[in-house]
Amino acid sequence: MKLSCLPVSFFQDLLSGRMTILEWANLGEEEGLDAIDLRAPCSSRSIPRHTLSS
Repeated sequence: MKLSCLPVSFFQDLLSGRMTILEWANLGEEEGLDAIDLRAPCSSRSIPRHTLSS
């Protein structure tokens, strides 16, 4: 089974710039995720709608 995750706990950090998408992607990779998801509210703030996967 493939596993991905929404960064719900990090939404405010992503929106404010305290965390970058690359930092979130790296954290997901470190935790063994197959992909990360960047859907709303992130997508409504100039973050492209897409899923990064390795």
